[in-house]
Amino acid sequence: MDIELDKINEYKKTLEHLASEAAACGELEHDLESPKHKELMNIYKIKSATGRVIYNSFSDEELCDYIRKRAKEIDHVPTQKEVYWIYHMYIKHRFGNWPKALKNAVMSTKAGSGGHSYKIIEEREKQCEEIFDKIRKKAEELKRPPHMGEMQDCIEGLKYKFDTWNQVLEAAGINQEWKNTHMLFRVEDFSEEEKLLLKKIKDRSVELGRPPLRKEIEEDVKETLKRKCKTWRNILYQIGMEPVEKSKPFAETYLDSRKDKGMRHRDILSNGLYKVFRLGKKEKEYLAEFKTIMETLNRAPIKEELPKEVYEGLMKACGSYRNVLFQLDAVPLEKTEEQRIRKRIKGGK
Repeated sequence: MDIELDKINEYKKTLEHLASEAAACGELEHDLESPKHKELMNIYKIKSATGRVIYNSFSDEELCDYIRKRAKEIDHVPTQKEVYWIYHMYIKHRFGNWPKALKNAVMSTKAGSGGHSYKIIEEREKQCEEIFDKIRKKAEELKRPPHMGEMQDCIEGLKYKFDTWNQVLEAAGINQEWKNTHMLFRVEDFSEEEKLLLKKIKDRSVELGRPPLRKEIEEDVKETLKRKCKTWRNILYQIGMEPVEKSKPFAETYLDSRKDKGMRHRDILSNGLYKVFRLGKKEKEYLAEFKTIMETLNRAPIKEELPKEVYEGLMKACGSYRNVLFQLDAVPLEKTEEQRIRKRIKGGK
């Protein structure tokens, strides 16, 4: 359903006004018997055509801003009953549960009048920003994202908001864009020996049909080149390649060691993202067909929208569906969107 942007903004402005009125008179919860609430539910519920468009127009940050606004108004972390019911409906759908929503909004999960005050929230936010500065400085020093073990003195101040080291790095701005701008530089003074080592890596990539993993190159080769290149990523950059990467590095590195499942940041080819160098004629045709379907849909297709031979051929060549998309610089759909499309294809309502 297409709705004019002005109309969407009008709905959002109305919602903001309704929430303010409800907060002023203490009537924040959904009243099943209220004719007015029934009318609003028909408009704003996520399952309705209009409501879905309104819901999708809200960014994560906008929903978190509302939580923070309520915290400031009531001077403590809000409980679910202390936010307006339509916002609550959207927030729960977006973040899954209330503790996750509070964490995304930089809140303690200790909600209610007996929980943390807004002053504590502000102090934690200030401390968090100071820690981010430390992480950014460490990253500049290392020319790479610091590992959690290199920032142990910062961990306690982050646990209230983050679960994994990946989330911390993303929030601190140490993301893919940072890697591309801070970790890559051209080395102009390679010796003949070093040039031969680079050629050795390039030859290995041709043999593999993809960028080699660190463990697939001899230690002495890497160590020699790292003296000038500093990082594995920058070594590969010298020969026009990017490393195989997990879609979310450090996503299994938990700040709370009790949640740690023993996984560590390492080279993992399965579910890794990398450019495939040796696609056969048939696979290139499959990729071209995939691209055409994607352009027609104006989004990434799901498995059910692809011919079986295209899906299976590209999965075999690329290793994972996410990596198929990576060949075309595309990103997968959100899980909820994928499920909605799959349900529609199967005839669900």
